Amino acid sequence: MAHVRQKLSLGPAADLPYLGAVARLDRCWTESHLAADAPALQAAWLAQQAPEALARLRLQPHTAARWQWCAEHPAYRLWQCQREGLPWDAHLPWQGEGALLTRPHDSVQWAPLPRAGCALLDACAAGATFEDAAAQALQADPAADLPALVALLLRTGALRTPEPC
Repeated sequence: MAHVRQKLSLGPAADLPYLGAVARLDRCWTESHLAADAPALQAAWLAQQAPEALARLRLQPHTAARWQWCAEHPAYRLWQCQREGLPWDAHLPWQGEGALLTRPHDSVQWAPLPRAGCALLDACAAGATFEDAAAQALQADPAADLPALVALLLRTGALRTPEPC
């Protein structure tokens, strides 16, 4: 059976094609705020792992981590301006960008997240090994700086401490 797509009339919102992506970030904020607490992965623990063990690790996103990539719009910066009451930048480059929302402590924090970061977190959430997740991040952006990306994820509390086997 063929699917029939109806064109929705969005009325006044028709001139705001980014509105859905910005609304999804609001949803991410709410989910991050309400998520269960869990210990965030510490850089010191990660540094103690042998390279071969690190490659096989199956790191999981923190229970409060939410991320989103928007290929069409600068959704993160638009959302950030609204959230922080910042002035709109009339010269904002109209290009895709990602967002990371976390709650490692008492309040939700947010940061821009490159495409490779979204790919890495997607792979981790799907149960990939760290080696495979890193490969998927580089496939999404071959120029990605993986050490800087991992540092961002650790600094923001986006990964949780692995449970003992």
